[in-house]
Amino acid sequence: MRDPLILIVEDHPMMVDALCANLRELIPTAQFIQAGSLAHGLELLAKYPQVDLLLLDLNLPDAEGLQTLQAFCNARPQGAILVFSALDHADIADICLGNRIEFLSKAEPVTRWVDRVLQTLQDAVACASPGLPIAVSVARRFGLMTGMQIASRAVDDFMGHLRFWAEGADTYSSGQQATSALAVHELLQPLVEEMRLLAEQKHIFLRYQPCRSKVNVDALQVARMVRNLLTNALRYTQVGGSVLIGCRRKGDALWIWCMDNGLGMSPAQLSQGFNAFTRFDKGTQPLRTLGLGLYSFKELAQKMDLQTRWHSTPGKGTMIGFAVPMA
Repeated sequence: MRDPLILIVEDHPMMVDALCANLRELIPTAQFIQAGSLAHGLELLAKYPQVDLLLLDLNLPDAEGLQTLQAFCNARPQGAILVFSALDHADIADICLGNRIEFLSKAEPVTRWVDRVLQTLQDAVACASPGLPIAVSVARRFGLMTGMQIASRAVDDFMGHLRFWAEGADTYSSGQQATSALAVHELLQPLVEEMRLLAEQKHIFLRYQPCRSKVNVDALQVARMVRNLLTNALRYTQVGGSVLIGCRRKGDALWIWCMDNGLGMSPAQLSQGFNAFTRFDKGTQPLRTLGLGLYSFKELAQKMDLQTRWHSTPGKGTMIGFAVPMA
């Protein structure tokens, strides 16, 4: 009895990471292959026609929508196909129905995502490998749900950054920020809890020092900045390390700090780290990140005129912070 084989055709690395990591929790013996384009996906499918489950995004760099769907219908794997896409056209739904393909909109709630992925996976593996145990415990189901939630928010953040860079400059230069007064704890606590599962999976101690101060910020953009810092810290901190989120008041500003005792960076690396598409894990962890996290952090801070500071020592860790106005 062979191990189940899952092909993921999706060009966004954060979504691929979440799918692989969480599905592997459900079926530890599963093997994953991944393609980021239509051409590469068809190439892998021709090489591995025994694929048990194809997870397919219709928006790819070299094709989209009906073209992508029709191509994989013609080169159908032996197993099941689950299409997940932001496109929700009637023609696409009809083709999926007529070809016994499961369709799931990216706009669906995360709970719906989990249930459909699990059901399709169970049906596909049950047909291809009868007797393979794939019972999912409540804890594992919750883990998959949380992982998909993180991936979904990461994709939303990425698209939000693109819109912000394209449209937000005029808004912020004219002083029309969408700011509001709120307790910083209400902003930081959910972000820390959101990342806790990822920290536990890497056996990293994630700590948070609650702060009751009130600040006047654009909550959505500041949340994206903190999420980028946490994601970056968890990515470059080794097993057994720690990451800390804390605040310190200085004058009329509150500094929000993210500190870790991870790999650290040299001055040259730290300078490069705030450039777009910089990846220090390149070549060791393929397709783990686009290298936009710190660049996004820097750009958002500059657009909102927020002061930033950072310091890093190779082998000892990194600390990055930014100041927001007190309410």
